[in-house]
This record gives sequence, structure tokens and C-alpha cells, in this order.
Amino acid sequence: MKKIFITLSSMLLAGCSLFEADNDNYWLNNVRPYKTLSVNYYNPDDAAAQEQMTDSKTLNTRTYKHNVVVSANLGQRMVDAQTYTVENFAKPQLVATADGFISSGGLTVNIHEGQGFEALGEVKMNGKYYLIVPANNEGDLLLVDERGKFLPMLCQIYHNELLLPREKAYMKPADLSLEQRKATRENVGKPKLQFEIKYDGLENGYMAFVYTDYSNASSSEGYFQRFVFPQEQDLVEINGVKFKVMDVYPERIEYMLLD
Repeated sequence: MKKIFITLSSMLLAGCSLFEADNDNYWLNNVRPYKTLSVNYYNPDDAAAQEQMTDSKTLNTRTYKHNVVVSANLGQRMVDAQTYTVENFAKPQLVATADGFISSGGLTVNIHEGQGFEALGEVKMNGKYYLIVPANNEGDLLLVDERGKFLPMLCQIYHNELLLPREKAYMKPADLSLEQRKATRENVGKPKLQFEIKYDGLENGYMAFVYTDYSNASSSEGYFQRFVFPQEQDLVEINGVKFKVMDVYPERIEYMLLD
């Protein structure tokens, strides 16, 4: 069966409200003049209705600057790099485009601009398809055509069929409608340390540094290497990280990271 608003048809409702009387004889005698239509209920587990990831990217961040003289104490981190993941999600949504109301038989349904609706199914009427959306929590329903425009009527579900009213409702504005939008959200993951370089002191005329690689580690532990350089060496490179040593002491080092 055709689904109107192919993307909009994914707007689902887990359950529907049934309009039932305590005495079916009442409905057999009074409802019969009304017209009922078969409903194609949407599957709430339809994957198209679920929130979908639209984008995912991994970003890098560093806590150091180049060409600026800084210092680090013994055992303190000199350089590090971290990565974090940014994921974007979207879910189809039907939203009212303006304030308005639909009124019939003393019942008024107020609609507010930006109000969200979820379709529970669709019906075919006079050769056209219409979405069924809940109007309130009392079981009243509204119909929406293929352009997103509300029909001026308030309906009910009776024995799993759509019960149409005898009379049209009063609707204001006359072009009260819904439009499809996407409800979006962003999820920023926790930063993960990729590597770090720490100053490891001055021993017997040699500067010592510890490089730890966390890129393949699932915890705070990683693979580390210890590097030593002559104290008088002013240009140092450790796994692609270059810096100039300005002054070095057993408990502190002053340095400048190079591009």
C-alpha cells in the first residue's frame, strides 16, 4: 500500500487510542450513519522512524602551542595529543507551521507553531491518502493531506477503523498545516589520549624523556619509550615532535615546541 509523505510515514506512534462505548448497541443505532475507513497502521519498529546517525567525525585536540617558551617539572606532561568523536543524529518529525485551532461540536483542539506530531497510520479517502495524527490524549484524531494541510474534521477510532464525523469542523487559519523537519542532536565523545611526552629528569649529563603511546590502548596504560639526549643538545625530536631546549635542570625544563 502506498504511504503518503514517504519520509513522513516513518513518524510512528507505538499505540493508538480506541474510542469505544460501553454498550455496542448504542453505536449500532447511532454510529451507523457515520462513515468508517480502513486504517493502515504504521509499524512502530520501522527502521525509517528511528533516530539515524547522519555524520561522524574524529577531531584532534592538543594542549600545547608552538613557538612559545614554556616549562615542565619533573614527571610533568610536556606535550600531548587527544582525539574525540563528534556524532550527529537526526529523526524525522512533523511540526505545525503556525498557531491555530480546529473546533467541532464544542470540542476545540489548539495547535501551536512548532508543535510536534507523530502519525499512527494512514487512510485512503476518495482516491487520496491521508495521515492520521493524534489531536489530544482523549482519542481525537486529525487528518493531514499529502501537502501537509490539516483537514477540517475531528475523527475517532472505532473497532480499529477511522470514524469520520458527519459535519466539518471550523479551522483557523484555513491553511493550518504541518511540515517535515528533522529533530537533530549532537553527541560529543569523551576525549581519548593518543600520546604524551613527559620530562624524566637530568642524569649524568643526559636529559631524559618518556614517550607514551595510548592510541591502541583501551585504558590509561599504553606503550612507552624512554629517550635520552646529551644535556648540551638544544634541538630534540621524539617521534615527530620537535622542540628546542632553552634551559634544563634536574627538576625542570624550559623548552619551545617547533612547527
